[in-house]
Amino acid sequence: MIALEGNDVTDWNAFTTPLKKLADDNQFFSAKYGQFDEVQNAFRNIASNLVQQWMDLNCYINPGGFTGRCRWVLRCNDEPEPEPEPAPAPKVTSKPYKKSFGIVAGNLLGLSYKYVSPYKKYAYQMDLGGRFVSGDDYIFRSLYTCYFSGWSLEMNHNFLYQDHIKRWDDYCLDFFLGGGFSFGGLFGGSEEHYENNIYQGYASNLGIKFGLNAMLGMEFMFERIPLSLQLDFRPGYGFYYNFGNGNIYPAFFDYAIAASVRYTW
Repeated sequence: MIALEGNDVTDWNAFTTPLKKLADDNQFFSAKYGQFDEVQNAFRNIASNLVQQWMDLNCYINPGGFTGRCRWVLRCNDEPEPEPEPAPAPKVTSKPYKKSFGIVAGNLLGLSYKYVSPYKKYAYQMDLGGRFVSGDDYIFRSLYTCYFSGWSLEMNHNFLYQDHIKRWDDYCLDFFLGGGFSFGGLFGGSEEHYENNIYQGYASNLGIKFGLNAMLGMEFMFERIPLSLQLDFRPGYGFYYNFGNGNIYPAFFDYAIAASVRYTW
């Protein structure tokens, strides 16, 4: 409501009715009433613009009166408008990536894939590659011992608990630990036979290999570029069966030290 001496000037009928009555009673005022119409129209335009400005400021005007709230700011025309306050940075609640793929190197050389849960602290990693493996048979060491060495082509699956060590604006350092299993084939190299520490000959390697392993390490991730760097250690035990002569190596020490570089998304 816009009021002038207690009268609502936006109610045009209430504002002009007394003037019309005065113009009808007096010839002089009747001649001036036409001029007042022009003034009234100009005032109406000014009031309409004012109402529009109030509405732009989230004010609401209706014939019943003022029903909204308005915050007035006094500022000179040549004074620049204040800059809006920057929005607070969103709280980081997830990992920098969900999936990654790249290469793994060390005494395991091949391809590496990793999935990191964005909401829970677990991860899954799978590596496919080859490495040099060696071991011996301890069961008959006092009488008969076999040593083998060769190259394996295997797949290693690991299930991990992963969490932050430190987070920066653009980087993240995680630790992880867990375990898994591997399986694949072993070929090349040789198998040497000893009896009472006397060399008895050798045989070629061609067989199947299984293994159980633990895994622990650290991963350094970039949040602004799709890249992660990882270093880990995987101690474990392996099982090897040679198809050529039927020899079994049920529990040789099997390990890997590996570094990974992966593209993340």
